[in-house]
Amino acid sequence: MSNEKKMTHPLKPKGFGNRLFYRFSILVTGSFLRLFYRFKVEGSLPPDKGSYIVAANHESLIDPVALQVAVTNRRLHYMMTSVFYFTAALNHFSRAMRCIPVIDGSSTNRDALRLALDVLKAEEVVGIFPEGQRVNGEEQANPFRGVAFIARRAGVPVIPARIRGTGQALPKGAKWFRRSRVTVTIGDPVQFVSSNGKKASLEDMTESIMSSIWEL
Repeated sequence: MSNEKKMTHPLKPKGFGNRLFYRFSILVTGSFLRLFYRFKVEGSLPPDKGSYIVAANHESLIDPVALQVAVTNRRLHYMMTSVFYFTAALNHFSRAMRCIPVIDGSSTNRDALRLALDVLKAEEVVGIFPEGQRVNGEEQANPFRGVAFIARRAGVPVIPARIRGTGQALPKGAKWFRRSRVTVTIGDPVQFVSSNGKKASLEDMTESIMSSIWEL
């Protein structure tokens, strides 16, 4: 199998070499963000233990890095488009970071959903950008219901995060970094509790998640 088509299961044991690579990556990218973008984190860090989903808005390719540097206490198993996951330049990094590829154009992506549920069952954390694409500025795209489906199926809370400044730092379509200030605000967990034995619809849950992100 060619290198760009390789995939690593997100729950593959993280040996010493992988943990060292992860920590080194966080150190380097965190230093870059702080020096070049005056990076700042607002709000409280998510819990050190237990499973949950971190969901954020998405403006730039910098977002996954900024969010992971902000959530320093847990490794985020990102659900990411297979276009980037299997790209030769990113494939090794995506596999080392234990990301989950999502096939573009698939209406169900059962494999990706199953892997995300496996990660949460193992008491680890999933990172998701519900809009599924980069969106410029204050605009909003129609979010996918996958984050609500996973949260309801796994019975875990969703922690909203608002990322600011990355759209100016590396706009969609830009080839070079630009000066900006990058801030990540982490909100309180959003719990979905059944009312009178009736579960909230995926549409209502998705709307609640996105509202929590934009209100930060």
